[in-house]
Amino acid sequence: MNDPTISGLMEQGKRHYMAGEFVEASRVLRQAVAVAPGSGETWRALGFALKSSGNSPDAIAAFHSAIEIDRSSARAVAWRNSRTSPEARIFRARASAASQAELPTGAT
Repeated sequence: MNDPTISGLMEQGKRHYMAGEFVEASRVLRQAVAVAPGSGETWRALGFALKSSGNSPDAIAAFHSAIEIDRSSARAVAWRNSRTSPEARIFRARASAASQAELPTGAT
């Protein structure tokens, strides 16, 4: 099945991801991002597929795009990726900075 709508592409990406086909999930989810570049959910899904396929640099970039679109998701994404890898530390630092940028002056 090849549904070019955002919901169809997300469903295809999810099926590939759940089957352990991370490279194919990444390919389909890149199409989804092209269709809906303003969707934080789509960028997050792509980030997880890329990370699972071993493409950490592109995964970090996808997660960063998700945060830029939806800053409220920054902490949740950082928490889900709270491993000790250098990439995860960089991502957590970016997510923390994005979250702090939203706080009013003097807030902690």
